[in-house]
Amino acid sequence: MVRILVLVQLLALGALLVEGSPIGVVADGWAQAPVSGADQFLSGHIRAVGSKTIRIDSKEYPLDPKVTITDLVKKHRSLKDLKPGTPVWFHLTKGRIDRIILDEPS
Repeated sequence: MVRILVLVQLLALGALLVEGSPIGVVADGWAQAPVSGADQFLSGHIRAVGSKTIRIDSKEYPLDPKVTITDLVKKHRSLKDLKPGTPVWFHLTKGRIDRIILDEPS
């Protein structure tokens, strides 16, 4: 019985390792796997912000003209709140960022 429980725990750990690191653990320089749910979000750290583009980790993305920016408590924020080094979650539609969530307290 103990061997079966240990085997089940090892299989669960192996599945976690195959799927990747848990959400919240961000490897600098890489966008992370999406959050579960209908909307697929990526995460990373802001490196540079322009009026029409944003660089997250090592990739530059165009901003949708109607991009919405909020913090974790859904308070609306603006482009001026996006600073280099800030951790974010972001959503892409047709290759453009249409939603950004600042992953830090207000």
